[in-house]
Amino acid sequence: MNLDDRQICPGQGVHAFYLERDCVLFHQDAQTLFHLNATAGYVWCLLEMEKRPNDIPSVLSEAFGLAPDAARDAVLQALAMFEEAGVLANSSCRESDPDAIDPSPDAPESVVLAASSGPVFSCQLLSSGFEIRLANEAQRALVHSMLGHLAVVAAVEADAPRFRIDVTEDPSGQIGIFLDGRCMREGRGRNTMAPMLKSLVWQTALLNHDFFVDIHAGVVGDGERCLMFPAAAGSGKTTLTAAMIHEGYEYLSDEVALLSLPEMTVEPMPMAMCVKSTGVEALLSRYPVLAELPEHLRGDGKHVRYLRPPAGSIPGGEARRAVQAIVFPVYRPGGTTYLQPLSVSEALAAFLDECLVVSKPLDVTSVGSMLDWFVTTPCYRLTIGNTEESVRIVRGLLGAVPRR
Repeated sequence: MNLDDRQICPGQGVHAFYLERDCVLFHQDAQTLFHLNATAGYVWCLLEMEKRPNDIPSVLSEAFGLAPDAARDAVLQALAMFEEAGVLANSSCRESDPDAIDPSPDAPESVVLAASSGPVFSCQLLSSGFEIRLANEAQRALVHSMLGHLAVVAAVEADAPRFRIDVTEDPSGQIGIFLDGRCMREGRGRNTMAPMLKSLVWQTALLNHDFFVDIHAGVVGDGERCLMFPAAAGSGKTTLTAAMIHEGYEYLSDEVALLSLPEMTVEPMPMAMCVKSTGVEALLSRYPVLAELPEHLRGDGKHVRYLRPPAGSIPGGEARRAVQAIVFPVYRPGGTTYLQPLSVSEALAAFLDECLVVSKPLDVTSVGSMLDWFVTTPCYRLTIGNTEESVRIVRGLLGAVPRR
């Protein structure tokens, strides 16, 4: 893209939210959010003011103290990014891809004759009830070790979504998992069953529940408020969450933080904690049972164990917790453990990276509400070199341990 005197206009349906020095663009038609740094946000603002591209570098240079060549490069980079994102008038709009949940990628459509003579396990997650029909007692033991804390004896409310899951296993070890008669997952070996079943249960529950946005984060609470730990895999998120629960704090989730409008509170999504082989040693002193738990093989090739939360750690009823702070854990084995406040710019970029799913189409009001909430919520980066020290630091951000 060249800098000339032609007019470049923001695309229709693209809205800008200015947060301190940064900017977030919301493309309503594509349902996408873009975080812009200070210079890119300033370029966008000048486009909204109908400045022509060849006039922008001098304005940017003066505003940010940039050399002319650096200002020109910054403008070219910003315009190229806008073009690629599809947020300019007459630029192609990108397909929305918010990592939307699809519980049946490439799954064959077929019907199973349920093994009705096998054991049956019933559970509830969020507002959905599940009747899981299993092929044998060995499967039942695996399911109970992962979902036992969600088991229900009484019937799920009549108006709640209810689903039937059938798990089959042939003599060769081929596993099939069916949701209401449709094949959703297939794997070989009994050690593949639990991860496939877990993902089907939580994704189905999520698809049939009313919430605003799903953040990939651990969540712990003190009875009134909670801390969110958004982070990618390998950050120490699960270890920190499990350690805090062992201290007596509430368990809301290991990896799914469901935020609801208008207050942006979090509700429990208490699936068993997924402990990878690398995290077992860090948690073994707190949870000796980990040594006895079965090891499962996930589709990504990782070996994991599922640690059920301690009795009484899950908030009861329809509890929701206001967010006291957002803590982004970063694991640095053997390093110094310390807490560092983050600017809105740093925190927002990290937060949007872990924003996975929205349950309803975004609009200007809902995006504005989320950003208003975010800029008033304290955000930190926690560099974790030692679990004990990280727990001590994080405890200082919450209230006293709630009684169980």
